[in-house]
Amino acid sequence: SGVQTEIDMTGLNMISFILGTMLGRPLYAKLNPWCPRLTFPQGLDLKPGDLKAILEDVAEKRIRVVLDPASPFGFDTTSVRAAMMKQKSKHAHGKVVIEIAKEN
Repeated sequence: SGVQTEIDMTGLNMISFILGTMLGRPLYAKLNPWCPRLTFPQGLDLKPGDLKAILEDVAEKRIRVVLDPASPFGFDTTSVRAAMMKQKSKHAHGKVVIEIAKEN
């Protein structure tokens, strides 16, 4: 009879799915007090002299870099692969270091 009785909802379903995923998590986090909050770093607000103070703290050993006990790895194929596997395994306890050249 020329009357369309069914409506194609695929486009509307896709739009509702996209909006649901985009807005669902933040809305859930706002309404649920037990849900962990997502925070994003805003960057460093360094002032003149801050970098010098940080370097002085490193020199006086008030700040130290934690290296993985297996570091440093050598600069050959097997050692670099071992370092990458250590980092990918997420079992590294500190920075994974690959030593390119030795100091004289």
